[in-house]
Amino acid sequence: MIRRFFSQIYLYLLWLIVAVMFWGWIFSLKTDTSAEKKVMVFADVDAMDEVGLSAKLEEEMPEGIRMVQAHPFSYVIFNENLLVNADVFIVPENEIEELLDTFAPMEREEGETYYEVDGVAYGKKIYDAATKEGPAKTFITYTTDKDDSQDYYLFYGIYSLHTGSLDEAAYEIANHLLCLP
Repeated sequence: MIRRFFSQIYLYLLWLIVAVMFWGWIFSLKTDTSAEKKVMVFADVDAMDEVGLSAKLEEEMPEGIRMVQAHPFSYVIFNENLLVNADVFIVPENEIEELLDTFAPMEREEGETYYEVDGVAYGKKIYDAATKEGPAKTFITYTTDKDDSQDYYLFYGIYSLHTGSLDEAAYEIANHLLCLP
């Protein structure tokens, strides 16, 4: 009986893999939603409490939004489409140039500092490295032991559904993020 079990172990392993993949797919269907009903925030930072930040941002969700997902850039290693279609970005100054095509221009507000290209504002400065002041420091670690000289900017995705084409939920979520301690 033991010999028979071990002679067919590859079949048991195959069934185990299929079952895990099937239930993982079912779980993702139940716990995720379509892009129209979620706002995605990506931060290019060393450390981030993504679960805590997502939960905090979900406390004041705009109408029609079922979920807010906050992730570090490392989350998109295998699926770059998530990053391209994201709604809100937090990026250090030294990484902006390579991602600039992903960001939408934004309107200026009085008294704010912006990242500009040819007179067009793309990103709003949210973390000042000189003063070490910025929002959501409870959830986001902006500096590292190696580099604490980078300012961080908030951007909106050029392909975001939530910056005017469907609704303006990305602006509301960003404003909520900017008010977090």
